[in-house]
Amino acid sequence: MSSDPASDELAPAVALFRSPADPAGLVILRRLARGEARLVELTNECGLAQSTVSEHLACLRECGLVG
Repeated sequence: MSSDPASDELAPAVALFRSPADPAGLVILRRLARGEARLVELTNECGLAQSTVSEHLACLRECGLVG
């Protein structure tokens, strides 16, 4: 846990802007805007490595955009 309360409060916002700053994050967000998808569907449809999709999903989950 961070010792800076302001940093802790900003963590979701930082996560929110981290993923869309990466083209892969935008591809995933665009796909998820059409509806739910499983990890394997995202990797196949977006043409991304599973580790890349997992990393971006974790970031999106951290900021509350996906469950």
